[in-house]
Amino acid sequence: MTNVVEYNGDKYERSGSTWINAKTKLKPPLTIINVLEQRYGHVYPSPKSGTPRKTAGTRVKEHPGRDFTGLTERDFSSDVTGTTWRRETTLKGLVARRLSTSTGRNFETYSGRGAHFYIGEPPRFDKGNTDQFNLRKAKFRFSLDEIAAHYSFYIEKSHLEMDDRWEWPTFVHALRQTEMTDYLKRVMTEHDLAVVIERSTGRDSVVHSRMEVTAGDPLTRSEAGVSRSINWADLADELEAVVPDDEWCDVFFGGRMAKADAIAVGAEIAEPVVKAFIALLPLYDACGRRY
Repeated sequence: MTNVVEYNGDKYERSGSTWINAKTKLKPPLTIINVLEQRYGHVYPSPKSGTPRKTAGTRVKEHPGRDFTGLTERDFSSDVTGTTWRRETTLKGLVARRLSTSTGRNFETYSGRGAHFYIGEPPRFDKGNTDQFNLRKAKFRFSLDEIAAHYSFYIEKSHLEMDDRWEWPTFVHALRQTEMTDYLKRVMTEHDLAVVIERSTGRDSVVHSRMEVTAGDPLTRSEAGVSRSINWADLADELEAVVPDDEWCDVFFGGRMAKADAIAVGAEIAEPVVKAFIALLPLYDACGRRY
């Protein structure tokens, strides 16, 4: 007898002591779980306490993202204490799984400290971030603050001398290629993306300069309330030459979703995030190529 049931047009299946969507393998909202339990709990009961659920010595592998039902008000903070969205079984795992499935590639994640996580493809990305390996490489980033969710292609420039393991020079070179910039211009419009550049005196210092570049022909460069037109070559020049050697520089190329909207979409916040990451894959890939 199958344990798949239908409710409001969607199919659900018993998974241990709870229910999950048969298609997405994600837990539905608690209200739906309660309905399913009331209607079908007696037909498909959960395993009884003490009943063996697996062979001794084996471990049931968690399905990436299966426990994620959406972000909450509490998640929107720089303090991640008591939150779960950075776990493999919640949003972090869900985004990595959907990105991997959609592209046929193997993307992994790393959380580190703070309200963010990173995604990249080995061997350019190290899940353990051994010896701060991921600092030198382009990657994808998802973060939350008090007002919004942010998702972007992300690359860093050190405030110290960089060896040839850093991908920053390759990134700047990519911004000088007409084929790439024509593509990026289109992507910015289609996915409502922007480039944010933050400078600090060191990696852990307070940001003292923030510049945003938005779509247009030419682009619009805004900093400290002043806006002017800029083209891709000039932007590359700024990133290559204007940033002094004693400044750390972070570049975020991506989008944002207001807190209220991010909460309202539930688990489907993963959809626009993954779509933006896929759209920016050509830039990510270009940074891994030497020229």
